[in-house]
Amino acid sequence: MVAQKVFISSVRQGLEDERDALPPLIRAIGHVPRRFEDFTAQPVASREACLQGVEEADIYLLLLGQQYGEPIFDSGLSPTEEEWVVARRRGIPILVFRKRDVDMEEAQLGSLSGSRSTRPGDSGTRSQPLWTFSRRLPRSFEN
Repeated sequence: MVAQKVFISSVRQGLEDERDALPPLIRAIGHVPRRFEDFTAQPVASREACLQGVEEADIYLLLLGQQYGEPIFDSGLSPTEEEWVVARRRGIPILVFRKRDVDMEEAQLGSLSGSRSTRPGDSGTRSQPLWTFSRRLPRSFEN
C-alpha cells in the first residue's frame, strides 16, 4: 500500500482534541498526516504553505465544528474554506466530519451563499460555499 498524504483542515478552536488525535491514527494506518501545525518556520506565509499542502495532498479531511474561522481580507473566505476550495478544484477525495452537539456559527450555516473563489488560476466563478457542503451531510453524521 502506498502511503497517502492526508491534509487535516479545520479551525483549531473547539476541535483541539480531534485535531490532536488524528495524526497518530492516520500514521497508524500507514498514511502521512499534514495540518496547519506542520507548516511552521516556512519561507512563505502560513496561508500559502497550507494551500500548498492541500495542493500536494492525496486526501482532504475536513472537520466542522462551531467556528467558521476569521475571513481573510482579500478573499473573504476563512482559511479552512480556502483549503476546501483547493481540494474541490483538484478533485481529490474529501472526507467530512461534523462535530456533534455544537451550534454552528451563522457563517457556517448560510451567510456565505455569495462567496467567490479568488485564488490565482480560478475562473472567478462562484465556488460552492463550505456551508452548502455541510448542509448536504447525511443525517448519520449528526447522530
